[in-house]
Amino acid sequence: MHERDLSNQQRSLLWPPKSTDEAQNKGLARRVKQVKSKERRNISEGWEVSCFVVCAVFFVAESSMLVAVLRAMRPHQWVKNFFLYAPLLFSLRLFDLESLWRATFGVGLFCVLSGAIYILNDLMDVEKDRLHPHKKHRPIASGALPEASARRLWPILAVLSLGLGWIVLGFWFFVVALLYGILNIAYSLRLKHVAYLDVLLIANGFLLRLLAGASAINVVVSAWLVGCGFLLALYLALGKRRHELSTYGESATQQRAVLERYDVAQLDLLLGLVASLTVLAYCGYTLDPTTLKRFQTPYLIYAIPFVVFGIVRFLQLIERGAKTESPTQELLRDIPFLLNLFLWVAVVIYILYTQPGRDSLLLRGI
Repeated sequence: MHERDLSNQQRSLLWPPKSTDEAQNKGLARRVKQVKSKERRNISEGWEVSCFVVCAVFFVAESSMLVAVLRAMRPHQWVKNFFLYAPLLFSLRLFDLESLWRATFGVGLFCVLSGAIYILNDLMDVEKDRLHPHKKHRPIASGALPEASARRLWPILAVLSLGLGWIVLGFWFFVVALLYGILNIAYSLRLKHVAYLDVLLIANGFLLRLLAGASAINVVVSAWLVGCGFLLALYLALGKRRHELSTYGESATQQRAVLERYDVAQLDLLLGLVASLTVLAYCGYTLDPTTLKRFQTPYLIYAIPFVVFGIVRFLQLIERGAKTESPTQELLRDIPFLLNLFLWVAVVIYILYTQPGRDSLLLRGI
């Protein structure tokens, strides 16, 4: 026991105990270090949260801008660019992957190009749009897309679409797309204020889409198909003016000055005439000996009822004065019209690509 105490005393002499003040100082230093470490963690976490918030705000802002740009390009109008698929369908290349890809790329380029023109058109009409019950919600009129940004954006989109068209789809596609762009710029700047010339320009825009689709896959489009396409486009353009008169009534001229020169009775007469010519042209196309020889089937005529129904249904929709901004939006919401369109496409594909009745044509020497 004594030896143990002695050894303890000896050890205490060799390693004297720390003073109370020194221990307290080290404990205080340790706590200060812990506090500083915690502060650093808090600052780091604060920076992370701040960066996240800034990035989130930037992302939301950019997303809002992108959404505004997309809305200004009017995606619901892009369905008109499906006219580019008509040459693909009637050239019997629908299942040729290269042709399908080229036609689809052409449709995409026309969506960008037409979107650029829509932005320009909204810039030209921004003051009037702000007074319009529906158009005041458009991105430029509402301020969601600043006018300065829109002015910089539309030429970039136009040049991009034209350049890619030349590089990927060739010179003639570029020429047709350029003509389409020039025509629509002229329409936006001046010619949309000239009665009846404006609907002819709209119809020619559809015709140029048809030619662009043909140039994209390097085929020659049928004269019958050109005629049918132009008459159908003219019918749709006249229907647009009729829709505006039906929807806005006496205030129509405040929304679009050129409507003052249009008359409902005259438009109804023209719509009936053009509708009849469209159906007759389609009938002529299906019965033409060249068409029969080309497709090796006499059954294309059985798709005519779908064409008639679509034309009549469109007339019903525009005459009732729908409350949508354009007849295109009304068509995209109308289940009977969409079902009829789907059935027409399905029937035409079946007839063209299975060639029912081919033997009867061979017996007739066609």
